[in-house]
Amino acid sequence: MIKCCKCGSEIKSVKISHFNYDGSDSDVELPLAECEENAVYFESDRNWCGYELSEEEQKDCIGCPKCNKYPFKHEVQIDEPVRVVIFKL
Repeated sequence: MIKCCKCGSEIKSVKISHFNYDGSDSDVELPLAECEENAVYFESDRNWCGYELSEEEQKDCIGCPKCNKYPFKHEVQIDEPVRVVIFKL
């Protein structure tokens, strides 16, 4: 179970700010997944508004779906996903 450290609500997703193709921003709700290492993650892309910001600024682009505040105690870590595609003959 994942709880927001600000409001105490159980959360299964987060709201993020996302750049749209027309140049505007919008909030998008993405599901959270838990890891064995006592961590959670969500998958986004480079259109996440916090992608190129500092770790402190990235917190402003992630919110609890209930209270809209950064729902975690710890910093953000970004991993680049790599997908290897091999075509069959």
